[in-house]
Amino acid sequence: FKKTWAQRGSRGGIGLEKKFEVQVFADRLIVGNADLVLPAGRGESRDELANDMSQAISILERSWGRPPANFYWIPAVHFVVHPGGNEHYARLHPKLRDWGVYSTAEFDLGEKRRQ
Repeated sequence: FKKTWAQRGSRGGIGLEKKFEVQVFADRLIVGNADLVLPAGRGESRDELANDMSQAISILERSWGRPPANFYWIPAVHFVVHPGGNEHYARLHPKLRDWGVYSTAEFDLGEKRRQ
């Protein structure tokens, strides 16, 4: 399974970056504004976790509405990795890069944003 958001630009138009946050905990990932919660740390494979993330990004993308004329959305992820979430981040980051999805990461060692 491979998602390639960036390839949409080959049909014309300009990619417009749409940023969102993914909170990464030991037992779950919270995608966007806490609307989408993905269970994690239950023995799922890297591909299963990536598939769940792909579906979450697609759901999120639909909620953004249509981009302006002659543009297309390019998801841009800002990971906030909490204690215990490093493994999930390490498994997802390369997949997103393969899909053409830009990402940044912040490591929250104190769980200041725990939800």
